[in-house]
Amino acid sequence: MTGKLANEPNDLPGKHFGDTVEFDRANLRDWSVFLDGKLYGNFTTRVMIPHLDADSRAQLEQVLSATPVPQDW
Repeated sequence: MTGKLANEPNDLPGKHFGDTVEFDRANLRDWSVFLDGKLYGNFTTRVMIPHLDADSRAQLEQVLSATPVPQDW
């Protein structure tokens, strides 16, 4: 699989924001994709929502999709 880094990585020496990386599916822990203005995936974030302050929770709920995976996948 390949992906593009959406932030500056903490533990990928030599890799930086915007770099393309290759990895095995077994190494995938979480993912996200914007479709039709909504953010799908982000399973880790979704688990943390109940533990966030009200403002952070409200901001995330505006952008996160109702379900983590699009219905047509």
